[in-house]
Amino acid sequence: MIARLRTILAALGLLSAALSSAQEMGPSRVIDRGYFGMHIHRAAAGTPWPGVEFGSWRLWDAHVTWRDLEPFKGYWRFDTLDRLVSMAEERHVSLMLTLGSTPVWASARPAEACSAGGRGCAAEPESLEDWEDYVRAVVTRYRGRIDAYELWNEVHFSDLGDGDLYDANGTAYFFSGSSAKMVELARSTHRIIKEIDPGAMLASPSMHVYGDWIKRLRLYFDAGGTAYTDVVSFHFYASSPEDTLRTIRAVRAAMHDHGLDEKPLWNTETGFVVQDPSGPPRQDASTPEQVAEFIARSFILDAAAGVERVYWYAWDNQIYGLTTSNGRVPTAAAAGYAAAEDWLVGATVRACQRHADGVWACEVEKDGKMFRAVWRAEGAVAWPLPAEWRVSAFKPLQPPDGPWIPLVDRHAQIGSNPLLFRSD
Repeated sequence: MIARLRTILAALGLLSAALSSAQEMGPSRVIDRGYFGMHIHRAAAGTPWPGVEFGSWRLWDAHVTWRDLEPFKGYWRFDTLDRLVSMAEERHVSLMLTLGSTPVWASARPAEACSAGGRGCAAEPESLEDWEDYVRAVVTRYRGRIDAYELWNEVHFSDLGDGDLYDANGTAYFFSGSSAKMVELARSTHRIIKEIDPGAMLASPSMHVYGDWIKRLRLYFDAGGTAYTDVVSFHFYASSPEDTLRTIRAVRAAMHDHGLDEKPLWNTETGFVVQDPSGPPRQDASTPEQVAEFIARSFILDAAAGVERVYWYAWDNQIYGLTTSNGRVPTAAAAGYAAAEDWLVGATVRACQRHADGVWACEVEKDGKMFRAVWRAEGAVAWPLPAEWRVSAFKPLQPPDGPWIPLVDRHAQIGSNPLLFRSD
């Protein structure tokens, strides 16, 4: 049904589902620094601390999974995670650690190739006791220092058949067990966290938008996962920031159907492929300047849709990164992240609307004043500003430190680079 609906929407060239999503959501909460999340892959191995501010950090692709921490039964290596936790504390950044990635010695399928590299890491543990020892050791060591745990990264379930589990090379994605096995891990993990560190939260296993993701999400909830969910985690990748809203709406519907309306929804991984100026052209890539625009539009729209955290992927990634030279040289994309944060921290996104001509306009209230963030993803147009806005000045996202420009014409050139309009 969902696939058929998407086909109809594409044929008509409409984004009505996205529009409905934005309009149906109430005002976002006041956006704080924690809303702006980040991934850093090599913070413990040479990447300088990012030059942009952020308040939340998801530890994934940071070499601190179960197989990194306990490569052999009972042999622990906490040195890297210790350094990362200390870095976060020094900078008052909230940490979320993604659990999982089973070491070979503990794996129920030790010979199975897995996407994270190596073998056995996508399988559930053979022994639940080994999993509980791992979770207990981590939560005890970092009690009061790690604020949230994510149960697993980008799960697939054997309930849906082998076609949902393996890529074309026969390599398992990040989890290849059943939904029942994942709920069993959730039950134990939630109990241990609440016993040792009651203030810490457990996020549901994250899911990615490839394949029949909505069936996977509902399958986990139906199997009993709702009882152990403090936060709903999802990876809202999309072809554009605007297209994300359809996925958010579907996740919200699943949450509603399973009594999770009051739980936070976190976008725990999202990003866009960035073209390396020194590398060969990629058809799926955007320039750093374009990604800067995507970043701002993503943070605005996610807030309008009620998402409470957005973890950008990633600071020092070679494909999705906001930097070059292994995290040492920020690009225009990084400047866009900083500018979006400057626009939004302390603000409330009151409403977003897509007009018939494709212009998006979002009301942003900050410090008792009303602003409008306005853009058009499908090409620039001269757009008449509504008289009731009483606009006095505007500034573009880029350059990020540009001054306010007095308004001299009631028509503004609206394109993909968001403009912020200030009302009298």
